[in-house]
Amino acid sequence: MSLRRERDRSEKLLLNIMPSTVYEEWKQHGLAMPVKNEASVLMMDFVGFSTICMERDAAELIGDMNDIFAAFDKICEHFACERIKTLGDSYIAVSGLPVADSNHRENIARAAASFLHYIERRNLDAQHK
Repeated sequence: MSLRRERDRSEKLLLNIMPSTVYEEWKQHGLAMPVKNEASVLMMDFVGFSTICMERDAAELIGDMNDIFAAFDKICEHFACERIKTLGDSYIAVSGLPVADSNHRENIARAAASFLHYIERRNLDAQHK
C-alpha cells in the first residue's frame, strides 16, 4: 500500500511540473521529444499582495489563493491554456504548448480577461458579505 501511495504522490508531483501530454510521452517511452511551436504566455500576480499577507490570517489567505487558482485552472482549461506554475501570488499559463494552436494569442487574451472578470466579481461578492 505504501508503494502505491508513493507512486501516486510522485505522479501528482510530475503532473504539477510538466504538461500531462509530456508526462504521458515520458511515461510510455522514457523520454519526451522537444516541441517547437508558437505560443503565448500569461504571467500575473496580485498588486499589493505583501500588504494583504500582513493584514490577513494565513490559513484564510491560503484558502482564498487555492480557490482563486482553482478557478484560474478552470478558465485556462476552457480557453485551451495550461497552467505552468504557481508561486506565491504568481500564476503562469501558456497557450500553444505542448499542443500547437493557431489561436494561442486569442486563447491567452480571453483567459486573462476572464481572470480579471472573475477577480472583480469575487471582490464585489466579498464586499456584499
